[in-house]
Amino acid sequence: MGHFLTQDFYLNLYPTQDLTFKFGISSGLKAPDLGSRYDGYYSSRDTADQYGNNGLDVERTLSYEISTIYEWIWADISATAFYTQFSDAISTQTYQSGQQLPNGYGDCGAYGGAFAQYMKMLIKLYQKALS
Repeated sequence: MGHFLTQDFYLNLYPTQDLTFKFGISSGLKAPDLGSRYDGYYSSRDTADQYGNNGLDVERTLSYEISTIYEWIWADISATAFYTQFSDAISTQTYQSGQQLPNGYGDCGAYGGAFAQYMKMLIKLYQKALS
């Protein structure tokens, strides 16, 4: 896995006493748990058999944010928009009992679960929001 440095940079501008503009860039990561990095069946939770994938990597994010805040005597008004880019996003694929599992793991339900969950990587994923 290795060592990682996550960074945040935010800039606040105050053109007037009542008005604020905020700009920000931040990065982050999420490492998969050890079980999900195991190649094959590693546990059962409730009625789901859990299958790992030794090809999982660290999920990384890069986020951009812009905000405007107006502080008024009767209320504060704000608007925020952000854009997040995920690299190597981790996803769970669910299989129903009897379905063929990937990587030659056999059929779903072999370990008693009603369904199976398999961890996999997504190449790119984007999230946008306006609030």
